[in-house]
Amino acid sequence: MKPEYRFDYSKARPNRFAHRTKDRVIVILDDALFLEKVNMIQLLPMTQPEFDAFLESSIPEYAADKVRAGNWTQAESLERSRKGYADLLPQGLATPNNYLFSVKDSQSDERLGWFWLAVEKDNAFIYDIVINEEHRRKGYGTQVMHAAEVEARHLRCNKIGLHVFGFNKEAFALYQKLGYEVTNINMSKAI
Repeated sequence: MKPEYRFDYSKARPNRFAHRTKDRVIVILDDALFLEKVNMIQLLPMTQPEFDAFLESSIPEYAADKVRAGNWTQAESLERSRKGYADLLPQGLATPNNYLFSVKDSQSDERLGWFWLAVEKDNAFIYDIVINEEHRRKGYGTQVMHAAEVEARHLRCNKIGLHVFGFNKEAFALYQKLGYEVTNINMSKAI
């Protein structure tokens, strides 16, 4: 069984200090003004019912994103998305080197979203980060991204990557603000 982690962001300064204990990671973030707006989050390993709900929402959302990006047709999208998730997570929650979390507000225990990190050798990859619509633009996404870096370092990774769809301008801006750099750009034009 994977250990449970609790990420505590109530005190804050990014990349200044990170302390990991058996059951908790505390990251001190940089901006004191930011602190007034930040709530503590927890990244807790998904339970099987949470994983089932994650798949139930993530598979059709990914299919829709691939259609919107022009990569897949509507007719094929749902089946291709199901196959993609099955290929990446053949053992579900027990798939080695994959870490699936529920993002929760530690004060209310309300589920804020999902987070999926995978590791291959010394590279981490964020497959999915979802903050529920009603909780967006409150700093939770930034907190989860900082938690991802802490977890990746703990897993002995020296690089963390992700994919963002071209139409997702808000996410792209967040990732750039956090220091992520573009490594590839695919472009297309309907003719």
